[in-house]
Amino acid sequence: KIFKDDDVSQQWRGVKLDDVEPRDRLQHLSRLDRGKLRAFYTVAVWLREQKCLTEQNLPSPLQLRLTKSVCPLTARPAALRINGKFERTTQGGMAGDFKTKLQQLLQQRFPRRAMNELLNYKAKMEDAGWVARVVVHLPDGDLCQSSDPCLNKKEAEQAAAR
Repeated sequence: KIFKDDDVSQQWRGVKLDDVEPRDRLQHLSRLDRGKLRAFYTVAVWLREQKCLTEQNLPSPLQLRLTKSVCPLTARPAALRINGKFERTTQGGMAGDFKTKLQQLLQQRFPRRAMNELLNYKAKMEDAGWVARVVVHLPDGDLCQSSDPCLNKKEAEQAAAR
């Protein structure tokens, strides 16, 4: 079903948003957000009338059974997991902290250049998880390395630095 502005207006005829939503919450909403809220309420009422939602706005047992029959379960994609704890066995004390090791190496080789000129990390969330990209700016040209998908941004940056 497609809901048009007329459908939303008809549903809200004689009812104010203040009647169904606390005023303190409405104070923080923009005009656009208030319009979206009215549309969501209209859809929720329609879903209840169609017996798709219970009174608690949860899927009805019938809808759950129908959904499970149409949408089979799929396996979650495997993700690379790097433990956040690093052993401290080397002289520098950073056996597994690859970002720090990379920074130390660059500082030794290029002592007169600032770290933000030599090294940048960019991380973004993708469907499979966080992926980070490290770019090392060297005089001979840039070196780039991307990580495999990780569960969080910190792990992705460590994997890219490794």
